[in-house]
Amino acid sequence: MTIRKKWWYLSVLLTIVLIVTLVTLWFYKNQYHFNPTELVDRSETQRYLTENWEPINGWLKEPTVRVPVGLYIKSIDFKTANDVRLTGLVWQRFFPTKHSSITPEERGIVFADAISSSMKEAYRKKIGDEDIIGWSFDVTLRQSFKYAKYPFDHKTIWVQLWPNTFNRNVVLVPDFASYKSTGLEDTFGIDEGIVLGTWDRQETFFAYKIATYDTSFGVGDYPEVDRKFPNLTYNVVLKRKFQNAFIINFVPLFVVAMLLFALVMMVTGDEKKTGKFGFSTAGTIGSSTSLFFVVMLSNIQLRSEFSSVGVVFMEYFYFLMYLMILLVALNTFMFSVGWSSKWILISYEDNLIPKIIFWPLIFGLMVVITLIAL
Repeated sequence: MTIRKKWWYLSVLLTIVLIVTLVTLWFYKNQYHFNPTELVDRSETQRYLTENWEPINGWLKEPTVRVPVGLYIKSIDFKTANDVRLTGLVWQRFFPTKHSSITPEERGIVFADAISSSMKEAYRKKIGDEDIIGWSFDVTLRQSFKYAKYPFDHKTIWVQLWPNTFNRNVVLVPDFASYKSTGLEDTFGIDEGIVLGTWDRQETFFAYKIATYDTSFGVGDYPEVDRKFPNLTYNVVLKRKFQNAFIINFVPLFVVAMLLFALVMMVTGDEKKTGKFGFSTAGTIGSSTSLFFVVMLSNIQLRSEFSSVGVVFMEYFYFLMYLMILLVALNTFMFSVGWSSKWILISYEDNLIPKIIFWPLIFGLMVVITLIAL
């Protein structure tokens, strides 16, 4: 076996190892890791409120009144990168013995993060001594979604619910009895046939967020201690459909990389091969320039989708391709003007080293980018 074949075998083996490593990293990074604060049942909710709310609710000077609330989402529409419109149903349960201190005017909920909302009573039922009131809603929420890991990003829509009371120790609790299953891996409270476009449903869950407010909202004086309150949130976790993003972004970049590799393979000092390939320095640099504009236009299109955020994960691969285009053009120029005699990395075996390290270099840098940026 010649030395050239040994080098090529080593290059292929290293490339395969790096590809497997990269795919494994992507698979792991694309998994959703459950939130440790998720509420899965009534006992978990009781434990959370006992440990996190009861010790700090003295400023309200009344016992905690827990009101069960449930939510069902029928549609989700992302209006902008930060605005999402939701429609569906929300309901509350009231027991005369437990909720006698809540007046009819105080029944209801408030969508805390809404920039526009409308609610209309949809039904009112009485089962035994229990009153169930349901409202249909159409609400647009403004939230700061994170896109930095695109296309491996997960988007969590959190619907923050307030009771329709202020300066009262009334806490909303999830109405777990109204759902079939609310475990860690269960999806509940959302229409199974909902259209999500480039997203897939991953999980839904209830959770609390302890918030601090610097106002009494005009109801009484501001207390001497910090005004903290547990806000119930219904969360919808969505995972981006990786296949779409892969076809749109990775496939074109891979084709550009293949063309760059072809340009590197045509760099040679053998006159017979030069004539056969039609190799010329000007032609190679011209081709590299054309590929640069292809990558740049694709990068601009991606940037226009995330103009309000910083550099997203996918952009680092565009930067990598800019680097490879520059290196290919530089390699061709140095080999053609005779500088290769001064650089053993280029002159060795007719530009062999740049050829065999091309794919290991690309996939190795992709692994590094994934480890650092994802």
